[in-house]
Amino acid sequence: MRTERERTMTMHAAMAMAMAGVLAAVLPGPVFGEDARPPSAIVDVDVVPLTGQGVLEAQTVLVEDGRISDIGPVDEVVIPDGAEIIDGAGGYLIPGLTDGHFHVDGDPTNLALALANGQTTVTAFNASPEDMALAAEIAAGERLGPRIITGPNVTGLLPIAEYAVERVARAASPLFDTGLLLDQAGVTLDPESARDIVRAAGAAGADFIKINVFVNREVFDAVVEEAGELGLPVQGHVSSQIGLEHFIESGAFVHHWSEVEPYLSSTDIQGIPVQRWNPDLVDEKLPGLIDLMKAHGQAFTPTVVIGAQVARILEDHDAVMARPELRYIHPATVRAWDDPATNLLYANIGTGADNPGLGETITAFDERLIRDLHAAGIPLVAGSDSGASPGSVKGFDLAEELELFVDSGLTPEEALESATLVTATVYGQQDEWGTIEVGKEADLVLLGSDPLADISNVRDIRGVMLGGAWLPQAELQAMLDEISASFEALVTVQMEPYASVDLGFSGLAPAGWTELKPGVLTRSDPAADPTYLIQLAAPAEAAQDLLGGVLAEFGAVAEGDPVDRFELGALTWEVLMPEGDLGLVVALAASDEMAYLVALAARPDELEALSASVLQPAVGAFTPES
Repeated sequence: MRTERERTMTMHAAMAMAMAGVLAAVLPGPVFGEDARPPSAIVDVDVVPLTGQGVLEAQTVLVEDGRISDIGPVDEVVIPDGAEIIDGAGGYLIPGLTDGHFHVDGDPTNLALALANGQTTVTAFNASPEDMALAAEIAAGERLGPRIITGPNVTGLLPIAEYAVERVARAASPLFDTGLLLDQAGVTLDPESARDIVRAAGAAGADFIKINVFVNREVFDAVVEEAGELGLPVQGHVSSQIGLEHFIESGAFVHHWSEVEPYLSSTDIQGIPVQRWNPDLVDEKLPGLIDLMKAHGQAFTPTVVIGAQVARILEDHDAVMARPELRYIHPATVRAWDDPATNLLYANIGTGADNPGLGETITAFDERLIRDLHAAGIPLVAGSDSGASPGSVKGFDLAEELELFVDSGLTPEEALESATLVTATVYGQQDEWGTIEVGKEADLVLLGSDPLADISNVRDIRGVMLGGAWLPQAELQAMLDEISASFEALVTVQMEPYASVDLGFSGLAPAGWTELKPGVLTRSDPAADPTYLIQLAAPAEAAQDLLGGVLAEFGAVAEGDPVDRFELGALTWEVLMPEGDLGLVVALAASDEMAYLVALAARPDELEALSASVLQPAVGAFTPES
């Protein structure tokens, strides 16, 4: 029997598979095949190529077959007949941005958020099979979306005593995810199985390997050796068993300011910090860390925006929860952040009242770290790690990372390079993207104002070009509107008790919906709004007739195996995703005597939201009368 948490997660995963229509609206597919796409020209635009030339004024950038074919003054570039003309007057063209620490989480909605904010490349840490599939579809031109650099995860394990030490050691860190810790408890991983994971990742097309928090030194060394043979960079977290110095000496890349802070500003006993945030220790140890990084060619991804978000919520919880961009986050996540009882940050370190001055200390540490690393010539990679702290929003947070870089001493141009050329260089793709040059891929962002005058102007997006496909700001905003509308539906649907004496069951149904006949409810006039919740029962021998009647009603066909199967109470439910013009998700169960069906029919762009807010609660509460 699954727990309620497991059942909910399983149902959510199953219903997420029904969202193809939603995602088609949110993240559009390619308009033309690669060979058929007409040329395009961005005309009379000021170009920020990031090639050391500053700003090239009044240029035309010609794009053919997905690549930049010419750049020059407006009166010198010949535009082919039939080319799409994009007015760049008054605008500034920059290379497409890259988020150097991103989590796709198998959800194309997250890619849409990145794209709408000018990110034409994302690095998928903890890359799942779903992430790998999305990356392959995009690379093949089957889906329009940001390039995905994939990094499958290697998670280490600790013997129970070491696990307890690690938990205590990490308890003081604002960013420690106790949910992740608990999920990994009791799992074991040896060096040879780690090598198997790396080999499988390489065979699947991975671009790097992500090291997670519980990897011990023996496993880490095996991962680094195997990944090195495959030419895959290793990057991520530094466990106390590995040690920061060994991590860097191995050639792996460190991510997160919070991974170097314990080394720089703490004293410890057997890996357990007994003193934190000691500025004298930073003065003493930072020069040596910089020398070590330089000696081993380290590029550092600090994700200081996470530190800023932690500082903000400790200072003013209500202001963070009022952030307008939270409308692009699942309401359940927002509620968990807003409730101190379910906010993991508060569970780990307490609220702002428990930590007076901690936010200021984090801010000062991050500014010092970035300033000194940059002054020493350590390449910095801009990454957001959005989702790691309350109030973070994928796509939108990268601009703040760049702002924090500038606040810490980088020029706006250097900050832009950290989200373009530096990242491309880390992955050996600097000849393909990262600057605006003839021959490179046409991943471009048109801004309405000069980013070299104010780095915040990267938010002023007039359009994005992705592999030569032009998406004006209106289309980008439409993608965002689709996302917020789907989450708004989750907020507005209220479920209430429902019972059918005729059919012999009780459960939940949406408040205010109209019952057309026993067990069939509609949101409004079906002719204008074909949205239905159907809950039916029939003798067990009529189970196929029950399903067949629903399929016939909506002109749908159910092919293939169920997408999920789970137990709930005395019933075993199977979830089907029939194909038809209308979105349809069907859950079926049977006892010895009776068969039961709960189905949702809705427009494809609403199916995911209504599956979570209507169908899942209805199945969860469905109770046959004894």
